[in-house]
Amino acid sequence: MDSESLELRKASLGRRFANFILDTLGYIAFAIVITVIWASYDPDVFDSEFFDFVVSYPLAWAYYVVFEGLTGRTPAKLITGTRVVDACGNKPSFGRVLLRSLARFIPFEPFSLFRDVGEGWHDTLTKTHVIRNTLPKEKP
Repeated sequence: MDSESLELRKASLGRRFANFILDTLGYIAFAIVITVIWASYDPDVFDSEFFDFVVSYPLAWAYYVVFEGLTGRTPAKLITGTRVVDACGNKPSFGRVLLRSLARFIPFEPFSLFRDVGEGWHDTLTKTHVIRNTLPKEKP
């Protein structure tokens, strides 16, 4: 895919915001399911310090790594008709997805989408983009 068609297909800020909200709800649900399963074996899982650093953050990271690593899409991206690609328009490598997911934990990272480039630090640091699955329709 050439850079011009990649630019035409970049997801809007509205779709990116919808992805953020839906993925936040998605990884909370993912964390609840895993935590309930884990708690059935270890009731002390809810010790707040342990839960925050050993359970909740890794589960949020794993949510993105699993979905974007396997399919290039999270459930939110499936709903909004978007996906993650590398600079050439291909599914990003697993290593790139690992770093992209880790970059989401930079403080204030969600606000980086409001910069002039319209991409978050998790995009620019890993040279990835979120694009729509279809080209925009031409205006008559």
